[in-house]
Amino acid sequence: VDVARLRRRLAGSERQKLDEILASVEAIERREAAISARREFLQTCAPDAPGMVDDTIESSLESHFRIASAALICGLTRVVTLSSACGYKFFDVAFRRLGLLSTKHQFGHGYDGGLDALDQIHNFHADLIAQMCDRLSMVPEGDGTMLDHTLIVWTNENGGQHHSDYHRWPVVLVGGGATALRTG
Repeated sequence: VDVARLRRRLAGSERQKLDEILASVEAIERREAAISARREFLQTCAPDAPGMVDDTIESSLESHFRIASAALICGLTRVVTLSSACGYKFFDVAFRRLGLLSTKHQFGHGYDGGLDALDQIHNFHADLIAQMCDRLSMVPEGDGTMLDHTLIVWTNENGGQHHSDYHRWPVVLVGGGATALRTG
């Protein structure tokens, strides 16, 4: 496609849309070139790829945390968001490897183990976050480690139980010792 000829044929807002699309494509091309130029380095900090152990949510989350840690360590991103089955459509997952046969949604309503089962899930998440902290703490950065310069915010999408009064709403801030935020 002759973009210059197409651009001349467009007027006003349509030309502006094309310019924005072209700028986005150029930004993607620049990012891809920068990643390609860092290929050797990226291979040194990429996570081991043992594959998922099984088809459980636990295995998926373990993989997601390894990939997110590597993306931070490799400098591919400065922000990651990880979610463990939140939102109505995705809330009906079973943590089978933890021995929980019902779903997170059912526990949230107080069935099949209720808060005790949710505590097991929270403990599993805490272990994953601790492993991420261990990985980040091994990377020197500035006058400390990557963990010192990183803030992890861990919260729950729900309080004590589904449709609850939010009396057990875990919110934890981890790391960030070298930031302006005072932790302890």
